[in-house]
Amino acid sequence: MKAKERHEIKTDKFLETMGVVQEYLADNSRTILFFIGAIIIIVVGWFGITWFIDFREGNATADLKTALDSLQEARYAEDSSGIGLADVEKELQAVAQNHGGTASGIVARFRLGILRLELGKNKEAIEDLQAVVESRHPYYWELASLRLGEVMEGDEKHEEACAIYRRVADAGTDQMPLALFAWKAGNCLEELGKNEEALSYYNKAKASETTDLNSTLSTNIELKIKELSKKAEPETPE
Repeated sequence: MKAKERHEIKTDKFLETMGVVQEYLADNSRTILFFIGAIIIIVVGWFGITWFIDFREGNATADLKTALDSLQEARYAEDSSGIGLADVEKELQAVAQNHGGTASGIVARFRLGILRLELGKNKEAIEDLQAVVESRHPYYWELASLRLGEVMEGDEKHEEACAIYRRVADAGTDQMPLALFAWKAGNCLEELGKNEEALSYYNKAKASETTDLNSTLSTNIELKIKELSKKAEPETPE
């Protein structure tokens, strides 16, 4: 077969294929346009949502920085009467409310809770800290749990404090020392007379390896384990 003939055959096949493609496009033009339109909407929507989230986070960060700057200024400038912190409280509350779904909004809620504890507004502070705990925001939910548990302990609400500490210890936190929460859970359980459960949390604290072996906490954990283990041993008959 001559080269010219082969070329003509290839050309015919190409034209035939193009004809099939054109026919398919003509028959399915609406479906194809719908498919292309859907892809465009998804892409544009994704970029739009990403832009909105970044924009919202940016505004929240800026407002939080302003509120924290005000807090720092108030601490340096105020006298014992507490003048200045009330205004900061309102600023932090506004950030927490206006940017509730953002990371900065969570931080603002935490700082607001701590400030309200300082101002003696424990009821509001507890609500703020509980909201941070429920958010499960990395690091801040654990930090809020620690402060909230300490408040409950101060009010001698050991059952509530124990539930808070156990929640973090059982979640296997990697943002803060798990040993600290397991230790505190053990302390509260002892206060409630639940020595067996307390011992299990002291052992969890020891096994977590989130505290230095020579630290004071590590020493206290070891002492508690020995103490409660000895209590759990059956008495030897004489």
